[in-house]
Amino acid sequence: MAPAPAPAPAPAPAPARAPAGGASLAERAGDLLVEAAAPVIALAAAHAALTAAATRVAAVQAECGVEVDAGEYVESFRTSLMDLVFRWCAGAPFGELLAHTSLFEGTLIRAVRRLDELLYQLAQAAAAVGDTGLQRGFEAAAEALRHGIVFCSSLYM
Repeated sequence: MAPAPAPAPAPAPAPARAPAGGASLAERAGDLLVEAAAPVIALAAAHAALTAAATRVAAVQAECGVEVDAGEYVESFRTSLMDLVFRWCAGAPFGELLAHTSLFEGTLIRAVRRLDELLYQLAQAAAAVGDTGLQRGFEAAAEALRHGIVFCSSLYM
């Protein structure tokens, strides 16, 4: 009699998404800077431009008498989702994005939808001042963002 085959090993459980550093879920959801992932190389120039612009804005604020800590102001710009949004706009599946973050699915969806709304408002502002090139740029960015499960009106079909 042949020995019975060994049972297949059970799949490893998915890592739990417990709050980092003892923070409550509400604190974690409110602060999208869950992990300080360095932007991908393709985004390094955009990240540097953002940092330079924020530094200039802080300097102008100081010149105008507004008390501002330039370093704190520059660091207030949350860039932890740059890589994920870049991947999403390039067509990466939602599951792949989740593999690169510890964010909850709903938190990521909410952040992308808020970005879409911001791009809409920026396009409207560009149109109001007559800068159609800038308006088209914001609209193109929003269009690249709007696809997949993130923009489904309901998951219950």
